[in-house]
Amino acid sequence: MWSPNRFESWMLYSAPAWFDRAGLNRCLHLWATKAGQVVGVVIVEGSGRDVHAITHPLHRGIEPRLFSWVEQHWPPENSRWVTYAEAGDEHRERVLAGLGYAPAGEAEILYAYDLERVPDAAPLPAGFALRNARQHTDRVARARLRWRVFHPEVEVDAIPEPVMHRQWSYDPELDLVVTAPGGEPVAFAVGWINPQTHIGEVEPVGTHPDVRRRGLARAAVTACFARMRERGTRWVHIASAAEPAVSNRLYRSLGPVGEQHFVRWVH
Repeated sequence: MWSPNRFESWMLYSAPAWFDRAGLNRCLHLWATKAGQVVGVVIVEGSGRDVHAITHPLHRGIEPRLFSWVEQHWPPENSRWVTYAEAGDEHRERVLAGLGYAPAGEAEILYAYDLERVPDAAPLPAGFALRNARQHTDRVARARLRWRVFHPEVEVDAIPEPVMHRQWSYDPELDLVVTAPGGEPVAFAVGWINPQTHIGEVEPVGTHPDVRRRGLARAAVTACFARMRERGTRWVHIASAAEPAVSNRLYRSLGPVGEQHFVRWVH
């Protein structure tokens, strides 16, 4: 799901490393009606191999054109295209199969939450504390923690410059971190609210490998839920890697009201 937060993140993290205006036209393409309404979007990541196609529900007939555009502008060069379809989306499945794509396993689960029905904020173990980004101002320490959580196999002396705070919808009071008794950050959850729809998202979420299974991420997420509810948000999404990713245990324990499963398709 391409939420506003994900698009902002893509613009800051993925896109600047390799495109100028001409490159932008190659990796982001729009389809519009004669009246100017945007009805289709293609976003290309990973040097042209990761394809995300989004269409207006009333204009799904243009989907073959979206994928054909990718094939014309991003020749395979001995690599495969990868794209995604919601499980059970028969229209998208027919389009992809007709273009030579084949399913290659589940890629992601999107959980939906009604903030009127989620658990109350969970307590932290003794000595741990919850801070927002106004209270915990060391962006580099928080960025190092995220890197350790999501890239545990990579040892680096210097991480990329933190840029999350530059996103337009960033709210430092929804950027939550759990600190250990020594003060170092060990878990996190960041909330985002779409200013047009007021639908929320929690992304990213994680815990340092050395202190997992102690309820730290649960405390961060449920605190984030509470703050978003105070801002008038009722509906929130959280995305997770497909099973057997352990994050699914946490997200299901929070009482989602719905799940969407997305399948990876490969050409």
